[in-house]
Amino acid sequence: MSLNAAFCLACAVGIAAHVCIFIRGEWHMQAPALFVFHALCGLLVVFSVVRHQELLPSSLAASCKIIGGYLIGLFASIIGYRLSPLHRLSKFQGPRLAAVSKLWHVWQCRDSRNHELMCRLHEKYGDFARTGAVKTSSQRERR
Repeated sequence: MSLNAAFCLACAVGIAAHVCIFIRGEWHMQAPALFVFHALCGLLVVFSVVRHQELLPSSLAASCKIIGGYLIGLFASIIGYRLSPLHRLSKFQGPRLAAVSKLWHVWQCRDSRNHELMCRLHEKYGDFARTGAVKTSSQRERR
């Protein structure tokens, strides 16, 4: 199999992993286990490529290209889905970067003023504001 075909196959596997597995459930709680699993799979790819070739810089570059293809496919699928109208929270307004990743919210709250951020978001977007894969409701709505 050529390297370009392996890259395209890895992209397709990344998209399939998102659509078939990661699109359902709350996976952020399993982040350490997922990291270990993906690291082991990455090592398996490296050993597989090196087994068919010698341990050369070109074989390591080929392994990186395959692993990169998987990650590109996976993350492109996740981002595309979270920004698409197919996402279950797409009808709620909020910052676009917040819809893509929870890291936006973490960065905004790095000074421990989450309450002020939530007030600003509710002033701008109304009673419901999308912050990540969840929406928040204002105090008025909770009462």
